[in-house]
Amino acid sequence: MFDVMKGKTVTTSYEFTNDTHAISFPYAMPEGPILPINQFVIRGSEKNIMLDTGPLLNAEGTIAALSSVMNPQDLDYIFLTHMDLDHVGGLHEILKLAPKARVVGNMTVMGKGLSMYNIPPHRFAAVFPGQEINLGNHVLRVEESLLEDGHTSWLFDKTTRTFFTSDGFGSLQFGQVPQYAEMVDSNAYAQGFAMWQHMNFHMLPRLDMSQFRGIINYMRSLDVRQIASVHGPIVRESVQGIFDLMEDVPGAELPPHPELPAIFHL
Repeated sequence: MFDVMKGKTVTTSYEFTNDTHAISFPYAMPEGPILPINQFVIRGSEKNIMLDTGPLLNAEGTIAALSSVMNPQDLDYIFLTHMDLDHVGGLHEILKLAPKARVVGNMTVMGKGLSMYNIPPHRFAAVFPGQEINLGNHVLRVEESLLEDGHTSWLFDKTTRTFFTSDGFGSLQFGQVPQYAEMVDSNAYAQGFAMWQHMNFHMLPRLDMSQFRGIINYMRSLDVRQIASVHGPIVRESVQGIFDLMEDVPGAELPPHPELPAIFHL
């Protein structure tokens, strides 16, 4: 494991499955919860890829952690799940160190990258669901963001059976952020999991539950062995249990919202 201090926050990197590393930055939210912000790096036998680049405020920590895993100059692809700043804030700084890296994402990622982030067109490669990214000993399939909006993409590593998700399957943490979901008390994890899904996906209570379950069942059918969310501890010991937890999210009873400052009660 590699640790780097950024202010009072520690960015860590660690290998959690074959040639696959997580870079994790714990972001303290108002009223106590901590939101993990992860990036992932896969060192393939022929190509190397990074998934998301983290927030700008932690670019220095992300680069230091990335450099402990590999030389950034050897990056071939930077896959962006979507263009929120906590996912792409460090992009420009990393591109400076990775001259041959292509930015990979869906058409929305490409459009926003060109128009809002001033990324040169020749640095982009657009991908669509079902296409595969071959790293040699790892083959990644681009997936629709099954539980998020249409502007987001996920990846499924067919080699390690790891599902890389974006905001979906994340979980707020209370206290120290662990590397793996099984290191969290099950009740605390379920609460943080449900809170995070509802914060991101306001349509959950209005979903067609038959379609929602169909999406979960599709993921079950893939023999997923690990779920690596950009915003949560890595799930590796109870993947089917997490699918069960997700099925229950639309009807989950959440704790009261935190008390807001007086200005919000006008």
